[in-house]
Amino acid sequence: MYSCACVDRPRLSSDGAAYLNSRDRHIAGATDKATLAQAHDKRTHYNRDPAMTTKGINSKSPTIRRILREAAELSSTPSPDFHAVPTETDLFTWHFTLRGPPSSAYSSGIYHGRIVLPPTY
Repeated sequence: MYSCACVDRPRLSSDGAAYLNSRDRHIAGATDKATLAQAHDKRTHYNRDPAMTTKGINSKSPTIRRILREAAELSSTPSPDFHAVPTETDLFTWHFTLRGPPSSAYSSGIYHGRIVLPPTY
């Protein structure tokens, strides 16, 4: 499922609403890449240990290991144009923020979406 900031937002879980509120506070007024990168800095956005997300989950599962590895990669190499994190309660549900492509009608926009990974990911 994909939801865009330019369209009415669907109802969100408490995790989704908390993500949007946190994201909106950090990117309010972000007009250039440096500001957006600072807004999405892993220390100011989500300051949590990915291992805490898997409490009670079989971390020997190849799927869980892959998701944790990808979460660690994204947090260690932040992009000024894209940010994604799993929700606090579901490792298979991620929220992302994406800057519109330059030289397009969407270039001034910052868009939010949700990624739901299948159990067989």
